[in-house]
Amino acid sequence: MRSLFYISTNFVMSRSNPQIVESAIQLFIRRGYRGTTLSNVANNAGVSRPTLYAAYGDKCALFVAAIDYLSNQSLKTMQDSWDACETPDEHMQVYFEAIIIPAYDVLQNVNASPDLITGYNDQGRLAVQNALLAQQDALETVFAPYQDAIGQAGLSLTDLVRLIVLSAAGLKFNADSRSGLLAALDSLKITTNTILGMQNAHK
Repeated sequence: MRSLFYISTNFVMSRSNPQIVESAIQLFIRRGYRGTTLSNVANNAGVSRPTLYAAYGDKCALFVAAIDYLSNQSLKTMQDSWDACETPDEHMQVYFEAIIIPAYDVLQNVNASPDLITGYNDQGRLAVQNALLAQQDALETVFAPYQDAIGQAGLSLTDLVRLIVLSAAGLKFNADSRSGLLAALDSLKITTNTILGMQNAHK
């Protein structure tokens, strides 16, 4: 069951204005949370401050909406690409390419703020945690047909997808290079295939 905060952040998303939130994302990436004001966002989006306040109330709510928006867009990109996938290995590769690798690239960009990736404040970090939960939900649909094999490895379906999501999330922060990240993600796929009894499925 999702937390009340999960429900509240998705309520913000349901009434979000894409023009405003996309402008906010540009500024949060360029200037960070502290360096971005609602006046900056209103000017960048071409809307009045009253319109901005009516939609989001304050900067923190807008920041949470920006994290939610990025999460939803990334998940949609991933799930659209999953239509062409046949194996868990292929699904995981798309997951990494849609969500993990782009986040790593932002973190490595000296001209970009990491705030939308790290969450910056308590509300933002909760939104990031909710994004991880959404990733787990999506991956559970991929691995659900393999629950017998997963159980034989001493894990539950939830255990496995949590392992994948948290390991990948940690790697985007801790990899010492892009090639190191790709190698570590490759190892994560191999480990997962071993758990599934699909050692020869990795490409």
